[in-house]
Amino acid sequence: MRSWVKAGIGAGTAFSAVGIAFVAVSLFTDISRTTWVFLDNAKGALGFGFCGLAGFLIGRRTNRADFSAAAGALGGLIAGVTVPVAMYVLAYEFVDVVRQYPFEYYDYLGSGASSVQEFLLSPSGHATVRGTSLGLVPIVGAWAVTLGAAMGYLGGRIGGRWRGTASATARPNRPLPFYVNGLV
Repeated sequence: MRSWVKAGIGAGTAFSAVGIAFVAVSLFTDISRTTWVFLDNAKGALGFGFCGLAGFLIGRRTNRADFSAAAGALGGLIAGVTVPVAMYVLAYEFVDVVRQYPFEYYDYLGSGASSVQEFLLSPSGHATVRGTSLGLVPIVGAWAVTLGAAMGYLGGRIGGRWRGTASATARPNRPLPFYVNGLV
């Protein structure tokens, strides 16, 4: 498997894990709205940071910004599909233990539902949630690919500059010639 594909899968897996953890905290705890907004932004920064890291590693290895951008884009694509799907699947598979659904905060408040479960199971609530999770996968995926590629490219450019020389342990095990030591 090509190195940029491995790096992209790694970035996408890490980004997805952070995103799914965020979704779980969002659904199954009573965190405040302010904390939720902060965690949402931190999730995005950390997740796209993984795309940049993938690009950095590929940039160090290959010095090819296009492969770095591809690694970041693949990481963004994986998370851009996985996280919105997780919002829907976790909410409806564990509807009995959902404590809040902050992704549709204002829709829930305006629905008149007495509980978040009532909102999620109502026809209008279900249509709203389906539309803003599964229905937005193409848009979220495209946005995540674009931003992931940009972060991967940036990381690759930085990584390409930090290539440097091989470390002492990577050099061949042979003595240096006399002229290098100044003894000629």
